[in-house]
Amino acid sequence: MLKEGYQKVTRALSVVMFSLNLLLVQPVGITRVAESVQTAPMEARTEATTATAPAVGVEIPERNPYSDRRQCTYRAWELAAEAGHRLPKFGNARNWRQGAIDAGYTVVDELTPECVDSVAVWQSGVGGASWAGHVAWVTEVRGDEFHIKERNWSWGRDTERWVKWQRGISFIVFREEQPPVPPEQPAPPPAPAPDPSPQIIATLRLDGQALALRGLVPTQDWIGRWDPLPVAGSRT
Repeated sequence: MLKEGYQKVTRALSVVMFSLNLLLVQPVGITRVAESVQTAPMEARTEATTATAPAVGVEIPERNPYSDRRQCTYRAWELAAEAGHRLPKFGNARNWRQGAIDAGYTVVDELTPECVDSVAVWQSGVGGASWAGHVAWVTEVRGDEFHIKERNWSWGRDTERWVKWQRGISFIVFREEQPPVPPEQPAPPPAPAPDPSPQIIATLRLDGQALALRGLVPTQDWIGRWDPLPVAGSRT
């Protein structure tokens, strides 16, 4: 009887010791798994936030890539294309801001006069937008308000309205590239004076001889440009 009781106590102590070992060893494994799970998404988020350079080989569709004509994305793409700016397919409206940045377009996060003829992008829940965001075409800017053309702000219909800007509304701006200014060319050197005709030369020689005969010495300009003239008192 005592032996059976001793065996039961021994088994119970073994179970307790085994459980304590699990408690001491298992947290290390759990911590490492948690660290690995947390590290991977953080690295992915870092790459996503820093990859804002223009993507190589961005596909620009010839036709509207949005199939549902009732949506704001269809209408915004259509209006941008009518203005000469066909865009890639960015997905839901809330993704247009980052999609445009990744594709190399200029995106500004505040309202400026250059936002005329741009695409306005609402993030989720901003200014009454749904979880999918909203996009529209900007036609005019006045102070802190801008006028838009849009679709599906009111049950799939096309509407126009004035909107007061607030944070969370960005603009895809289309800046026209200015042609490079050519460097200034140096002014050409002045053309040399034409050589005088033989008749003018003969006249100048006679004038020189007349000067010499009157006892006047020709100037250095005469001596350098024409044949030597007779000095006063010499015989020609």
